[in-house]
Amino acid sequence: MKNAGWVALAAALLGFPLVGGEYYINLTSQIFIAAIFAASLNLLVGYGGLPSLGHASWLGLAAYISAWMSLKLGLGHWATAPAALLGTTLIACAFGWISLRATATTACAD
Repeated sequence: MKNAGWVALAAALLGFPLVGGEYYINLTSQIFIAAIFAASLNLLVGYGGLPSLGHASWLGLAAYISAWMSLKLGLGHWATAPAALLGTTLIACAFGWISLRATATTACAD
């Protein structure tokens, strides 16, 4: 009986684009994106106890890459989404490589 609720929810979510208007589909997509972002931030800060150092910048960078490829290159969503993920991952690896090699120095020597 528990699974019937999950199946009904999945069917409603999958069928929503067929009956919903463009505005409501866009709104629902933005809600899901914000929910995934909030959940990832909760994992990082809440459960992991780590500070968020530019967490939103990676989301913004992926959105910028996807929008640029869509508007300037005329590519569709199925091409821009993986490319934005790959581009953001590569830039994050570059910044991670730099930050792992940085050394901490004291700002004020006594």
